Amino acid sequence: MHQHDTQLNQKAKSVIRKCANKTNVTPKKFKDKFIQGNDIDSTLLFWKVLYSRFPEMVDFNQVDYCHCCSKFSFYRDPNINIDWQYLM
Repeated sequence: MHQHDTQLNQKAKSVIRKCANKTNVTPKKFKDKFIQGNDIDSTLLFWKVLYSRFPEMVDFNQVDYCHCCSKFSFYRDPNINIDWQYLM
């Protein structure tokens, strides 16, 4: 059985709530748009809010959503060299 980091999952969910509030949509609607991965505005807003609220998360550059568990996991891919600093 796989496991997810509860604290990281809670951070992701709090960011989704904040993003939903900023875009005047429900958290479910924002989460659905975000996890589909085809809405660039939602994706950029998610990372901007994550990094501004949780600066310790800047080492992460990927997020996955587990549909089985309804939980988020964060990863660091060393092959991705994106300068997210401009978001902050």
